[in-house]
Amino acid sequence: MLTHLNDSPAAPARVVIMGAGGFVGNAAADRLESEGVEVLRLTRQEVDLLAADAAQKLAACLRLDDCLIVTSALAPCKDNEMLVDNLAMMTAVCAALEKSPVAHVVYISSDAVYSDS
Repeated sequence: MLTHLNDSPAAPARVVIMGAGGFVGNAAADRLESEGVEVLRLTRQEVDLLAADAAQKLAACLRLDDCLIVTSALAPCKDNEMLVDNLAMMTAVCAALEKSPVAHVVYISSDAVYSDS
């Protein structure tokens, strides 16, 4: 059962979308911006989640009152190497959140990120 902790709906201070260059991330950013929500669009050009400095770069973009939406993934996942890369990407996100916590995290995924092999 979902429990709402806010008495009335409130827009987030800012939404950071990791994976904003993809179909889902871009659509979410467009919708939020059309509703007047401040959005920071991040793509792999700004933060490559497979790079050694990914956690530091993402952490530097985050604020305590942000909502982080994560739509980043390598998909469809064709082999175990891609599966490991997807796990490494989310490890970087978790490390960034340890350094720079946010108010809310929304993780969007599908079965396409898991290897069929």
